[in-house]
Amino acid sequence: TALGDDGQVGEQIFKMLQGLRGVPYARIAEAARSAKREQLAKDLIEHEPRVSEQVPLLLRMGLEDLALQKAVDSGDTDLAMVVILGMIQGKKTGWFDSIRTRPAALELLITHCRENNQEMLRAIYKELEQHSAHAKAYVWDGYKQTSMEPMLASLQTAQQIFSLGQKTDPHCAVASKLAEEHIRLLLMQREIDISTSASQAKMPAGRPKKPLLFGLSLADTITRLLSQGDMKTASKLKSEFKMSDKKFWWLRIKVISDEADRANKFAQLDHLSKEKKSPIGYEPFADVCINAKSPEEAIRYIT
Repeated sequence: TALGDDGQVGEQIFKMLQGLRGVPYARIAEAARSAKREQLAKDLIEHEPRVSEQVPLLLRMGLEDLALQKAVDSGDTDLAMVVILGMIQGKKTGWFDSIRTRPAALELLITHCRENNQEMLRAIYKELEQHSAHAKAYVWDGYKQTSMEPMLASLQTAQQIFSLGQKTDPHCAVASKLAEEHIRLLLMQREIDISTSASQAKMPAGRPKKPLLFGLSLADTITRLLSQGDMKTASKLKSEFKMSDKKFWWLRIKVISDEADRANKFAQLDHLSKEKKSPIGYEPFADVCINAKSPEEAIRYIT
């Protein structure tokens, strides 16, 4: 105190060190901080040419905003990430506002959260009112689930968020519709799986059980049902989701092609060909026969 206030002491120090090279200003600033001369420490640290020495001391001094600015300006992403993580852990009021005003820092935080903290990622997108990105975070969270209810919950939330953004973002309108259709598919899969599980519970032990439909795409769901001989439910899904006749017939051809029993394969193929005029032509029918090394069966479809 006898030497004067922080400004006066700073002037004396800078005068004494003027012209010298390699002055460890960060260490001197640390000493000033230990002596509870915060402003002096702040003035001294500004003269430290090494950002890697500046930033840690600024953090210890509680000057996170200044530390973040120094780190971002330096272009050292690792150093900037150290500051960002320190701000998150400190949970000081306004920490996110400091980051959001700096695009480079915000992008670093989002990248970190994508890999490590989905909950915070969703909170960031919500705060930024980025409806599309916010909803997509829930979509990806849903796809990671291994059971029906958590996946449904995530996709339902995503659909609601997409709906919020559809007035200003055409992409959200399309995505909302797609999410809604996927939710409908999951609900139908759940209904079918519950029915399947109930019927299989009554089956004698040792009988092979049908695999569940949860998580399959629409095409794979219909293919599975067709392979199980459940034409009624497969047709119901085709109608519900407005699948084209061409697509549906290609799936039926695929199932028949995968049939192991040759006699049954050709019988099913013949039955399908007589059902109505094929919307996909008859070359696929001939291909099934040719691939099964039965050219004689292919002749009827070729003609």
